[in-house]
Amino acid sequence: MPSPAQFDMQFRFDDRDFSRRIDRAIAAGREQRPALEAIGELGLSSIHKNFVHQGRPRAWKPLSAATLYARIGGMGAFKASARRRREYSAAGLKKPAARRMAGMKILIGSGRLLRSIKWRIVSHLVEIGTNLVYSRILHKGGKAGRGHAVTIPPREYVMWQDEDVHEIRRILVEHFFGRGIFDLGGLRF
Repeated sequence: MPSPAQFDMQFRFDDRDFSRRIDRAIAAGREQRPALEAIGELGLSSIHKNFVHQGRPRAWKPLSAATLYARIGGMGAFKASARRRREYSAAGLKKPAARRMAGMKILIGSGRLLRSIKWRIVSHLVEIGTNLVYSRILHKGGKAGRGHAVTIPPREYVMWQDEDVHEIRRILVEHFFGRGIFDLGGLRF
């Protein structure tokens, strides 16, 4: 279960008229849980796309040479002839290591991080996050490792995209006011 102390996504509408209309619909007894569930699922889908595209809207920084080396299997990943010549390039990799390197994704080693991201409804909010201790440093970047000798670049994976903002509005409008095209605070849906 996500822990807001570990990580959370926050989103607020700046449109006060829109927010007041939603508040009135909730006060009139309209159930909000289905809309919040849809927003939670949208958040998970958006985060998944961030992993698939290796960063959105900007690409994440590539993996360091040390990370690549560790993930392909260290020295054992290289052919004996390459080790003798001390030529440690992609051409000297054994076939299984070359396949691992070709399919390697940033922030997806075992897939544990991506699988750990969940959403939950708390009161009238949706929280999206993970309880993994290392999730924050992978997202925000910083010093890590023994003696904080390693600098990890920020790779923001828990974030709303511009297209998500429009989709959240659509979910709220459809849920609270019904389907169809109509005018709501100057925005047409």
